[in-house]
Amino acid sequence: PNPPKATHNREQPQATHSAGSPMNLMSPPPIPSMGRKESEEEEGDDPEHWFETTENDITTNGKGFRRTAQPVEGWPKVYPAADPSFNIAPRLLEEWKYLDGPVIWARIYRGKYEPTEMGKTKVEDAIKNVIKNLVYIKYDESLAVIFPEQDLPPKADNRFPHPYHALVIGLNQQKAQRLLNLGVVASPDATVFFLPRNTPRQLYIMTIKGLRYNNTAEARTLVEDLTRNAFQMSPEIRAIVEGKSNTTPAQALEQVLNIRASFILLKQRNDMIRCWSIYLNESPEFDDDDYKLLRRKMRACNFKTIGFGRGYALTKDEQPICTGCKSADHDSYNCPFSQIPGWLGYKPDSRHGRAGETDFVDDENGTPRHNKQGPNVFRGRGRGGYPGYRGRYAGFFHRGRGRV
Repeated sequence: PNPPKATHNREQPQATHSAGSPMNLMSPPPIPSMGRKESEEEEGDDPEHWFETTENDITTNGKGFRRTAQPVEGWPKVYPAADPSFNIAPRLLEEWKYLDGPVIWARIYRGKYEPTEMGKTKVEDAIKNVIKNLVYIKYDESLAVIFPEQDLPPKADNRFPHPYHALVIGLNQQKAQRLLNLGVVASPDATVFFLPRNTPRQLYIMTIKGLRYNNTAEARTLVEDLTRNAFQMSPEIRAIVEGKSNTTPAQALEQVLNIRASFILLKQRNDMIRCWSIYLNESPEFDDDDYKLLRRKMRACNFKTIGFGRGYALTKDEQPICTGCKSADHDSYNCPFSQIPGWLGYKPDSRHGRAGETDFVDDENGTPRHNKQGPNVFRGRGRGGYPGYRGRYAGFFHRGRGRV
């Protein structure tokens, strides 16, 4: 197919700020004009990037860049444990308020916070290379990827869980929208998630353990009805619905009870436990603080049955976060991305399985801790717990002297 003709007005991909704001170090320099005409860039803008063919679940563009084709049903939904801005230095967040033009977030699959300049540069370069293979960037100086500074001090183990996201600036609206439309770009070199600057509300509520239902359609309906009944019987939730909503109590209650359940097997220590993840189908019309309070009260409910156990929401010490896609509704063992046909991103080593690479949430904001007594089937004693390794095994903690 012929590449689409650009009909938009040319935007200068540079950041602007108000007088007196400290933006000199954070803003990309203006694109040098070099006497070129606007039509010159329009003519050669995206022909190689836009010309794509798909075969065997792999999409290849005119530059030879290969990525996993988007599934017909779309990418799996990711429910991050925290907003992309969580744990970013407040100084940067204040400066970024003055950025003009399209601004998007980028997150690397299995990415982690890198405290060194070399580590930050590695993340920034990986994201830049993916972007330049997807949209035409004539001048490298026009594109800026900023992997931010951390706000909270590092943990004792020197591992940095947040932030995971880098800020991308310097793209015009058409190119930024193309990246957002792609959503996930899985290539042999790096897999990058692209998100809008203002991300939607979290619809994942909790994961319930303790119910002895099997994974059937009938059980799913029973769990949904059980959850709705618990919400209706909670005086705290009723108080929020009746006094905090921007709609009538009846409408607010209908939104709160508009939920769905999904079965999941989670690995905890040496056991696989049956759990049910609960999601809202739409965001109720509460302000942000009341919505956080609502979710907290929902997780405080318990779910009684006759003959099938009593359900509780996973505690903050049990709640997993996938180390791959950073979703809070499953662990790495259950990450759906590596199962997508044609997946070019990271795939777990089948010899060791996918378990044991799970982060655990420490607080309401979603701060994870890494494998403190985590669900590690390879934990051992002495000088390390896995045969053939003296004290180390990549991705796992062990008792004794072994530690990643």
